[in-house]
Amino acid sequence: MNSVNHMVNKLTVGIVSAGLLMASSLLCTTQMSPQFFGIPAIGFIGYMTAIGLGIWLLITVLKERKYRK
Repeated sequence: MNSVNHMVNKLTVGIVSAGLLMASSLLCTTQMSPQFFGIPAIGFIGYMTAIGLGIWLLITVLKERKYRK
């Protein structure tokens, strides 16, 4: 049961990260202000959050794979 819990948690983080990436991409097509690097600040924050979640997910998967060997 613990293994299933870990898989579901990682799947949830992946889905949330993908959703943030899609929503940020939609926001970047608008001309909202303030802008950061030529894109809306909210979109930039969403991109950075999605990248952070993706990196965290990758690190946790690699850690678990190392412990299983």
